[in-house]
Amino acid sequence: MSIFRHKTLILFLLLLVLFHLSLLSGRAQGKITSITKVKNPRPITSTTEITCIRYRGRRAEPKVTVPMELKAGDELSSNATRLIVAIKCGTATELKVSAPFRVRFLINNTGCNLYHYPKQGALLNVTSSVPTSVRSGETRLASKRTQYEIKTIGISRGGLVQEWLVYEGEVSIQGGEASVRAKEPVIVEQGEKLVTQGPTRVSREKITAEDIQATADIYASVDASRAKVSDPGTVFLKLRKLYQEVLADPTNNVKRVNLVNEQKSLGIPGAGTSIGTLTTPSPLDQRLAEEKRANIQREEIVGLFKRVTDGGGSKDYYNLALALERSKWGGASSAAESALRLNLTDRRLSATELAGCKRITGAQKIEKQLTGKPTQRPDVMNVVLGPNQTMIQPLKFVSSCNKVVTQRFTFPKLPFIRYVSNYDIKVPPGDWEVRLQFNTTGMKPGIYRADLVSSCVGCEAAGCVNKPLTQINLLVTDGQP
Repeated sequence: MSIFRHKTLILFLLLLVLFHLSLLSGRAQGKITSITKVKNPRPITSTTEITCIRYRGRRAEPKVTVPMELKAGDELSSNATRLIVAIKCGTATELKVSAPFRVRFLINNTGCNLYHYPKQGALLNVTSSVPTSVRSGETRLASKRTQYEIKTIGISRGGLVQEWLVYEGEVSIQGGEASVRAKEPVIVEQGEKLVTQGPTRVSREKITAEDIQATADIYASVDASRAKVSDPGTVFLKLRKLYQEVLADPTNNVKRVNLVNEQKSLGIPGAGTSIGTLTTPSPLDQRLAEEKRANIQREEIVGLFKRVTDGGGSKDYYNLALALERSKWGGASSAAESALRLNLTDRRLSATELAGCKRITGAQKIEKQLTGKPTQRPDVMNVVLGPNQTMIQPLKFVSSCNKVVTQRFTFPKLPFIRYVSNYDIKVPPGDWEVRLQFNTTGMKPGIYRADLVSSCVGCEAAGCVNKPLTQINLLVTDGQP
């Protein structure tokens, strides 16, 4: 009797689960609001170039129309080119999917939850004032209120190549191609893009003018197709210019108002929703958010600084330069210059990263300095201190000379560092050191550099070679290191 009751209970629970899933699968998750083409913004009311597979019955609709309701589990795909589908997802999210694409809508109560299949050339633009969750390949994105884009470049020998662009707010990216360790999320902030190639090659870059123009083309095409005008092409160029201004400076209210006013004058439905509806945080929330952002930036910079301390290459110095630039700390130019110098030997920087280094350092200046053959990499000493701290640190050497020689030091007069050893030192074979005192009183966050120059009396006769330069880098953080 007990076995019968047990089986009955299991059957009842199974039926309850199936009933719940059937209700969820019937729930509307989105609605197609417009279809058009990039730079040819005429409204398309129905098309067979897009396939809609319904979750229930796995049947394909004969054609896709505007408007069309999409439910949980439904799938949209297209192999056409230049086609854009605008979709309202959830309660306050707008998607712009550019062909070729394939997306599936997942269950979500308020925000937008979907799977974006990574196809070469696929683009997905998201604008939302509520939390969203998007999975692309093995990578998951989560955001609160933001505006971002996923661009699939293609597949190379190193793996799937994608770009994750954040125009407003910040996005948390985790797993697969987005994180080197695929364990902790990567925070991509406003104005940044994360470029990933396979599971290990990850670089953080600035969004370029070309990125902004390509995205503005998509947004302006959708708006122009919705405008209440006889010839949408006549308003496309003006809308594109306004979108370029907003995407380049998304927190500028004047530029946002100019765009919204133009949308309203053209009778575009939902004017203002395509550029985000970020709410103004309370002073406490804003302060906590700023503290969190500062902690994340500090941890990122200290981590990158320690990586270059352990013998990092040109790409590590490049990422450090970008992190310093984003945080408004000093030393970005010095780190970028080190990246360029190391790239002469390790050749790890891409063309985009080389251009980024030259932008940070000043192209003409650095080109003149880097002409000629690669120079030998100097010894480097890296020190991390918080503000208003003092510390004496030994700088250690190993002498390969076969007898005692004299090392003579020349040191710059800088307020943050003082040489506390004798300037002329009798050095026996083996280990030896000099002592340096660091003082960060009144210093702003950033990297500070000093060069310790040495000459050797008797090295040639003792069968050894003198290393004339030691580069000393001091990282001053905005809190405890």
